[in-house]
Amino acid sequence: MRHPLRLVALVVFALLFFGAPSMVRFYTDWLWFGEVGYQQVFTTIVRSEASLFTMAFVGMAPFGNLYGLPVYVDKSLAEDAEIVFNAGTHIDTIRIKYADFARLVRPVIIDAAIRLEMASGM
Repeated sequence: MRHPLRLVALVVFALLFFGAPSMVRFYTDWLWFGEVGYQQVFTTIVRSEASLFTMAFVGMAPFGNLYGLPVYVDKSLAEDAEIVFNAGTHIDTIRIKYADFARLVRPVIIDAAIRLEMASGM
C-alpha cells in the first residue's frame, strides 16, 4: 500500500461526513427530551428503533449469506422437502424446495432444539 495515511484520512472523513449528522440529531434530541422532562420517552424511542433494526436483520435471516451473515438451519428443516419462511411482511411467505435453498444459501445445519435447551439451562 503506497499511501496508508491517505486511506485512513479518507475513511475518517467518510465516517464523519455520513455519521456526524446522525450523532448531532441523537445528541440534540437527548438534550431536548431531557430539558422538557421526557427523558424516558427518548429512551423508549431509542430502544424501539434498536428493536426494529434487530428484527429487520432477523427477518432477512433466510438469505443472510447475501449480507455476509451465517445462516443456520435446524436439522428437522433440512429433512423436509420444502420450507416456508417470511417474505418480509406479516402476510407474504416464500415456499421453496429445501434442496434449492441449500444450494443457494449453503446453511449450517445444527440441532437447534438441543442448543436452545442448553442455553436455557435445562
